[in-house]
Amino acid sequence: MNIKKQYDERRKINVEFEDLRVIKELGSGQFGFVYLVKSPNCDISFALKVISKNKVIKEGLEKYLIVEPFC
Repeated sequence: MNIKKQYDERRKINVEFEDLRVIKELGSGQFGFVYLVKSPNCDISFALKVISKNKVIKEGLEKYLIVEPFC
């Protein structure tokens, strides 16, 4: 299966935030942490970026955040 087809198939999946289960921490950075999470409803894993809004605003780092929409 090619990458585009896999991507198109995953876009059709409806995942609720409340259903996600943390598998492990993948890393951390200046803004927060990245976790490997899994949805039990569709058996697919995702990377979830958790950003500290208070830290970003307090340190004036808003301009460094990149919006990464799931297109």
